[in-house]
Amino acid sequence: MFLIGTRSSQTCSGTPLPSALLARLEMTNDSPYQGGVFFLTIHFPTDYPFKPPKVSGYDPLVPEIAHTYKADREKYNRLAREWTQKYAM
Repeated sequence: MFLIGTRSSQTCSGTPLPSALLARLEMTNDSPYQGGVFFLTIHFPTDYPFKPPKVSGYDPLVPEIAHTYKADREKYNRLAREWTQKYAM
């Protein structure tokens, strides 16, 4: 595992796989995701960098989640904290 980078809100590290990178995000700041650990798999195509990598993991563009984010930010933040506690800690 190696350190990819840090921001005030997260630390990101990665583990190389045969054709991908397993990324680990640790959320550290005061956000709905505080204390959560999230994993993403980044797949690199054979013709990278001419084609972009594909990222798999949690999809924030799920319509219901996106709607709640736009329509009721307080509810979104509450649910994000609950789900982080339940699924990412």
